[in-house]
Amino acid sequence: MLLPCAQMRPVAVKKLDDLLAAYEPKELLVQDIPKGRQVLVHKNGEKIEFYSRIGSKLSRHVKVIKGDFLSVEDNFVVIGSLTKEKTVFLFDMLELNDKEVIDLPTSERLACLQKTFSNNFDKIVIVQPQEFKILYSDGKLSIDTAFIKPKKSKFLINRSSRDEPVGEWYRYSNKDNIRDVIITSFYYG
Repeated sequence: MLLPCAQMRPVAVKKLDDLLAAYEPKELLVQDIPKGRQVLVHKNGEKIEFYSRIGSKLSRHVKVIKGDFLSVEDNFVVIGSLTKEKTVFLFDMLELNDKEVIDLPTSERLACLQKTFSNNFDKIVIVQPQEFKILYSDGKLSIDTAFIKPKKSKFLINRSSRDEPVGEWYRYSNKDNIRDVIITSFYYG
């Protein structure tokens, strides 16, 4: 079984034009990033373990959600985001039934994830990928924060974004999507 990843950090995208210089829009998938703590979930038989992005074991935060993961027959290692509401939003799979799937293209790993978690769960949600070309307009994506993954890319374990910027996940943040605030009145003292 894979050990916790010490570096599950996607490349930050400064400009989408830079990404589009390397890929055609039809080659890219986008997954909306739910707010929460990034987690790696390991299931081996009746044993479930949760790790943070930097490899720290999480235990007290996850007792309420272990039941949903235990109901899955397969063994797995998946990556997700744990929210304050104790829901895990899954966005990629690294291992299935003691076999690494990191060398499979993104689209195939996501199909494995979808098949493994095909039941309805109370505390597990699959983050559905969307086509980049549908969400992209005027130099921006229509969502605020997202992972962008080339459909054919492998998952690169323990590589920082400086090691190999192409073929990994990309993190997009639409920081320009800030609303103006108009103060209509205030109370002083």
